[in-house]
Amino acid sequence: MDQESKKPIKFGSLLILSVMAAILSAAAPIRVNTRGLALGSVLFTAWVAILVFAFRTFRWRSLWFLLGSPFALIFVLMFWFEEFVQNSK
Repeated sequence: MDQESKKPIKFGSLLILSVMAAILSAAAPIRVNTRGLALGSVLFTAWVAILVFAFRTFRWRSLWFLLGSPFALIFVLMFWFEEFVQNSK
């Protein structure tokens, strides 16, 4: 196998992918009516997987991947808060 076929994943492209997944996971439940919750959950899971991969690959440099956390976590926190309010009634 050639060394060119084993290209390492670049930090910048993975960072952009991570931030895009985080933003889309927050926007999906708002923009897409019927399947927004499922799409947001899938994108949130993808963001978490990218984050774990980044921490294993880039170590301390991967703290930059937490830039997307407010977007990704707002969806989860809104969903949990909504469930809490509905269950407390």
